[in-house]
Amino acid sequence: MGSSCSYSPITKINTDIGSTTIPEEIARAFNEFFIYIVKNLDNKHANINKAIELLAKANRVEYMEIKPTPFTENELIHTVSAMKIKKSSGYDGISNMISKHCVKAISKPFTYICNFSLRCKYAIVLPVYKRGQTTNRSNYQPTSLLLSLSKVLETMMFNRLNQHLNINRILVPEQYGFRKEKGLI
Repeated sequence: MGSSCSYSPITKINTDIGSTTIPEEIARAFNEFFIYIVKNLDNKHANINKAIELLAKANRVEYMEIKPTPFTENELIHTVSAMKIKKSSGYDGISNMISKHCVKAISKPFTYICNFSLRCKYAIVLPVYKRGQTTNRSNYQPTSLLLSLSKVLETMMFNRLNQHLNINRILVPEQYGFRKEKGLI
């Protein structure tokens, strides 16, 4: 898997109807469990009315359109160069470390791929053990293995969207999450 941490296959897990050692049933049990958790998140703390009020207060009548401009090789090289060096990889076996070492050699074809398609956002989701009984599904957290190159594409898209939001002052000053230099602490 190319990961810097070891991964031990899960050989037994408790399900809603008992325990299983069959790999396909273990995978299905984790899939159902992780989907259940997401569907049942506690949204009672979300203040929808406050969010709508803040958006209305921003009083933006007209927003600038995001024009789809092609990614450039320089943008790709800068994005890859800024990525953290990690030895772990996605299901393609390519780590950020490998991407950084060969970015100049792959920049032209990868820039073409990025401009051609955004379809490389598939992931393998692995249950990673946290603590407690190894047979209890709630003692695992889902971790997604993404393609290293898709992380580059995601970062470039984030940078462009963030730039658009900032230039056009679309976000209200009270928006702190996922913004540079707007920490919550």
